[in-house]
Amino acid sequence: MIWFLENFMPQLDISSFSLQLFWLATIFPLLYLFIAKFFLPTISEVVKNRALRVKIDLVEAEKMITNHKALKSEIAVTLSEARTKALNLKADVVLEAKKASDKEIKEFETALAEKTAEDLNKLEVIKLQLKSELPSVVKDLSEEIFKTVLDEFHNSSQKVN
Repeated sequence: MIWFLENFMPQLDISSFSLQLFWLATIFPLLYLFIAKFFLPTISEVVKNRALRVKIDLVEAEKMITNHKALKSEIAVTLSEARTKALNLKADVVLEAKKASDKEIKEFETALAEKTAEDLNKLEVIKLQLKSELPSVVKDLSEEIFKTVLDEFHNSSQKVN
């Protein structure tokens, strides 16, 4: 197994440990200082900027939410007022239409009553006129009937002879 470790895994060779520890102790701090000096400040600045931007965006979002809620409530109030005005306007229009139709119906009924009374008066005048003329008409008609009957009687008696 030692042969395998020596040939295929030289990093596990005990004789090279001191050299590996030297390079580890040398390169790791240098690499750490290089990353800490050049990359970490840039990354740190990006993180800070992002955090600041997130805070600003959250504040703006809160303002927008507040404005949205205020506008929404204002719209609801305006809509409610508009509905109330529309209902009141509708009620007023219906009331005016009812008054106008009631007035027209009353005028029509009055005109109809006047016309009916006028026609009844005319009928009464005609009735009285007919009553006054009735005896003479009956007399004339009776005479005509009597003459016709007599003429028929004479004609039938002559035919018999």
